[in-house]
Amino acid sequence: MDSNKASSLGQFSFLRVPKALPGLTVLMILLSLVFNLVITFSDLLGSSILKQFLTGLEGMVIAPSFYVLALWGGVYLGLFAVIAYQFGLGYAFPRNHEYWHQPLFQRVNRLIMTAMLCQVLWAALFAAHQVGLATLATVGVLVALIKIYRALDIGQSRVSRRRRWFCHAPISLYLGWATVLTVITAATGLHSTGWLANGVVWGVLVILALALCSAKFIHSYVDFPFTLAIVWGLMMVAAQQQQVEAVNLVSAYASGILVFWLAYLKNPPPQRF
Repeated sequence: MDSNKASSLGQFSFLRVPKALPGLTVLMILLSLVFNLVITFSDLLGSSILKQFLTGLEGMVIAPSFYVLALWGGVYLGLFAVIAYQFGLGYAFPRNHEYWHQPLFQRVNRLIMTAMLCQVLWAALFAAHQVGLATLATVGVLVALIKIYRALDIGQSRVSRRRRWFCHAPISLYLGWATVLTVITAATGLHSTGWLANGVVWGVLVILALALCSAKFIHSYVDFPFTLAIVWGLMMVAAQQQQVEAVNLVSAYASGILVFWLAYLKNPPPQRF
């Protein structure tokens, strides 16, 4: 009887979540990518993200250029790099071991799937003009990525070059992009309600708050990919708001200061005793 029970369990061993988790993660990333592309360029839900950026954000003082979404490509490539790292990119040849079976990466994969699900919800809700709910979806993405960031101890421990570029850097880039996306989505919600919709001062304050929070994060983790994502978002705001001089200048100067701040932290001046 015990042998029959063991054999029956063996038949379903392929359904064990840890073993199937990397494959499920890849599938979730692919589905999220396809769905985001469809929602970005088609009116499946009554509108598209492209139309939202081109027409729906008119008058919003911190509306970025549509090209801000180009960073999505780097984010998805990075996520595939994280999966590839688990299957051998982290090891020199011959690759006799894998990371995917480790509890740490099982947790990372679950959190990546959570972020992808929230990303899909954001795209659907944003295209359907449900900006308030879309903001909550971006917060879900942020929470999942922060948990991954802490689980991998990014910026706090010394790791190999492969692990840094194929595992840590993609999560950092995605976290920076999600931060920019959350600010844009929340600002869009405030704009749609008419609350200080055209206030240049309000727009400048939002940009300064984003820059200051990013500077604090950069000071703690000295994170280049995160800085790259934030600077890209600010530069797209500056490019789109050239007619609003205050917003344009503050965005451009904030980008330059963040880059300078990161360079200073990476190469601090020698101390004299």
